Amino acid sequence: MNTKSPVGASERLDAELLRGLADRERGLFVIGRPAPILKRVIKPAFTWEHAEPGFTFPALEYTISRGALEQFLSLAGRCGLEMTRRQYKNVPMMFFTDEPMQCIVTLFQKSGRLHASHEMEGFQPVPVGATVRSIAKVENRFIRSIGQFVKICCVTAIVDECGLTPAVKTTATLVL
Repeated sequence: MNTKSPVGASERLDAELLRGLADRERGLFVIGRPAPILKRVIKPAFTWEHAEPGFTFPALEYTISRGALEQFLSLAGRCGLEMTRRQYKNVPMMFFTDEPMQCIVTLFQKSGRLHASHEMEGFQPVPVGATVRSIAKVENRFIRSIGQFVKICCVTAIVDECGLTPAVKTTATLVL
């Protein structure tokens, strides 16, 4: 007996197999439902109304591993920065360049449209393996002819048994 599949059956089977693969790939996002639903937290954009002077973003706390530093140095080398030639005992100050923006995206979708200026000041070296905490706040906001500007100040401190020891201060001015 020769059985033939109904017309379109193989296309339906292929589509089911592809859906199954897609479900496995995004398995972290499936929340116990028969039909998978992609869960994604939608954050608001950082706007002028949010940028009140004194507004403090949630603190970032993390340990700087040797692997994270090597990845940073690799990316810096691809961007043309000559920082990859030596073995580092301390983390280069450039590692903390984007701390204000990282603090902003803890609450908001993005940090602004344009990065207008950037200043950094180092107080002490940060050793590889140290745990750091970055705290950013809105220092000032102002309007110029080309747009609305927000100045964000972020202090990155080393967390140790004595408490917090300031290591790097980063100030970024963003155009909203």
